[in-house]
Amino acid sequence: MKHARALSGLLTLALLCWLGYAWFFPPDAVLIERRIHRLVALFPVEKQESIFVQALRADQIAEYFSYDVSLDLGDISRSSQDIHSRLELRQTVAAVRNRFSGLRLEIPSLQVKVNEDAQNADVRMGVLIWQGEDPTPLAEEVRLTLRKEHGTWLIALVEGVRETTLPVAVR
Repeated sequence: MKHARALSGLLTLALLCWLGYAWFFPPDAVLIERRIHRLVALFPVEKQESIFVQALRADQIAEYFSYDVSLDLGDISRSSQDIHSRLELRQTVAAVRNRFSGLRLEIPSLQVKVNEDAQNADVRMGVLIWQGEDPTPLAEEVRLTLRKEHGTWLIALVEGVRETTLPVAVR
């Protein structure tokens, strides 16, 4: 009986250690998913947003991207742009957010694949975009390439996907 109790206590301790390790040191794919969801939460544009809030949001969003990010949204924005500094990225983000009043994003599907080197990752995600009072969202698929820089996953490439393969359902 003593051995069963000791074994039960040892198994419980091992389980708690494993859960604690998984909680404090999640896999890279989980870290990337969390990071992308936090980024998307920064994008909404409130009506009559102050210049201070616009600048703050642009600054916060820029922190999720590498210094040499490439944006190629193709059909979504009909533009391609290489950005070579955080200042340039902040200006681009502020201009995009300033153009859309009432902008709101949602990610109904997200796939993360971390490369074997654990320094690069590819993400495909479906994005629903609401603009202003329009109740019908625009459904798009976007591909991101992320790089781990100084222990942080940063977006290095953003591409609009022409052939949608993910389920991007309008709810």
